[in-house]
Amino acid sequence: MELQIQPNMVNIMGLTISESVVIFFVASVVVIIAAILIRYFIISRFKEADEQPGRFQLLLEWAVEAVQNFSKGILGENAHFMSSYVFCIGLFILLVGWIDLFGLRTPLSDLNVTAGLAIITFVMINFFALRKKGLGGRMRSLATPNALFAPLRMLSDVAVPVSLACRMYGNLLGGTIVLELLRSVLLSLVKNYWFAVVPVALAGAMPGILSIYFTLFDVAIQAYVFMTLSVTFVNEAIE
Repeated sequence: MELQIQPNMVNIMGLTISESVVIFFVASVVVIIAAILIRYFIISRFKEADEQPGRFQLLLEWAVEAVQNFSKGILGENAHFMSSYVFCIGLFILLVGWIDLFGLRTPLSDLNVTAGLAIITFVMINFFALRKKGLGGRMRSLATPNALFAPLRMLSDVAVPVSLACRMYGNLLGGTIVLELLRSVLLSLVKNYWFAVVPVALAGAMPGILSIYFTLFDVAIQAYVFMTLSVTFVNEAIE
């Protein structure tokens, strides 16, 4: 079995960057444009509470309310400042993760991309901690229960983005490897039987079918885990 772990490199205007990063930026632009169009051309036409809303309005309101309730369940009264970020990061992980269904390598299988998302969460954690406690309060929380624990608490905080990045990267890359192994095993079992056309076809199609299943659900699980951990770490930082 041959599997390329590192993404292909492309040259753009003299800069050599990975294909995953290019797809990531293209997906970011698409999401930003779609958000602007929805905000100014669709949400502005939403019905009032006493009128019959459309299906898209109901779907969007349900999604926003679900994320708000999810954030409130962990952060309580502080959920209002994290709901937008949680909704954005969760939706973005779903979109770039499901790109794999169209034959493109998902950017989430590139450690550079998952590290970028993890660093954003790390910045959010410290931003809201400083906003809630101030610099003095943040330093005192790191020295709890006493100053001897400060280095360990700092190391634990630095490990947060590493953990977030490697978890999502490892899960998605691991799923790709498992599917390639499955494909290799199935094809090797029937390759010696020239008359086994149907088994060969099924062996070739099964990884694709399983890929759709694992891509849809594994990416959804990773988005949920990333959202949950982001909110949990912020909650720990501001307590």
